[in-house]
Amino acid sequence: MTVDRNRLAALAAEPHFYRGRYRNLEPVPRHGIGDFMRWQLAPGRNFPKGKRFTLLRPDTHSLMNPPEEPQLVWLGHASFLFQYRGLNVLTDPVLSERASPFQLVGPKRYTPPALTVADMPPIDLVLISHNHYDHLDEKTVRQLHRRFGANLRCCPLGPTTRAGSWRRCTWPRKRR
Repeated sequence: MTVDRNRLAALAAEPHFYRGRYRNLEPVPRHGIGDFMRWQLAPGRNFPKGKRFTLLRPDTHSLMNPPEEPQLVWLGHASFLFQYRGLNVLTDPVLSERASPFQLVGPKRYTPPALTVADMPPIDLVLISHNHYDHLDEKTVRQLHRRFGANLRCCPLGPTTRAGSWRRCTWPRKRR
């Protein structure tokens, strides 16, 4: 496979960031409630059963005193704790039982996360890839904010969420 450097340069110059927001360059089809209901009620819509993996909890001592080499701990799905040279980075924090804005419905976790917020070393940075419920969990972000407060930084700054009660992951607001 050859790399087309001109094509890569052209892609890099595309305006993904417009008026302070990310935008897709490719058109995204819009679906309404009718499309959603047809999908949900379609006959033969069987999802494979989830699999429960053996839970391996990381050694607390090694988390609080990480080695010089980079250390990566998988917490589940897209959630990882990355440690390197005293920096603790958390990706896509979802530690709740469900990837949903509701506690009683939505995709349920089959294997508990390897850590809770209370078990974590001081987190310096939280990386958010996007604001889907399986990558950004309001309950987990609020717990992180309560535990680490002003020392916690999130990237990207302020992605809006689907939930109307909070708008930015950087400093969660109190519920109204």
